[in-house]
Amino acid sequence: IQKRYSQYRSSENVGDPSEYTSFEITENPEEWKFVERLLPQKMIPTPILKDKYPSGWCPQIVFTLFTANPEKQEYYVERTRNHMMPVYLDISFRGQRRITYVSKIEGDIWDFNNEVTDYLKKLEKRPIASRVNEVRRLIMFKGDHVNNIKQFLMKKGL
Repeated sequence: IQKRYSQYRSSENVGDPSEYTSFEITENPEEWKFVERLLPQKMIPTPILKDKYPSGWCPQIVFTLFTANPEKQEYYVERTRNHMMPVYLDISFRGQRRITYVSKIEGDIWDFNNEVTDYLKKLEKRPIASRVNEVRRLIMFKGDHVNNIKQFLMKKGL
């Protein structure tokens, strides 16, 4: 006979708690170093600089140039706290509408929009619709252009 426990109250007790794994509380600093390795870090570490990474990720090159001379640089796309590019895809209306978002844009956002749309037009060979939101430092592109925009940012060193 199959018995279903649909509620917490009606389920049987697991057993005697003394049968579970025993433990002891210690305050030994030599043992604590093994526990610290398992705890999450409070701050995301700066990545180690290499010539090439296996995942294809590349560090941001223009950041130091933009902070040193913001007048020379037209625009700059800030990375996220995890050192990733802020390019996202939003799929809505049951998968019928795809919108690519690029956020954290500093500087001349209109010039950045023009350069990205020109780059996408060369690749796609069709008109690209975009919407610029200056207050939120955000640009929305109609369609799935995440990989192409990330390639554009990597070529520019952003």
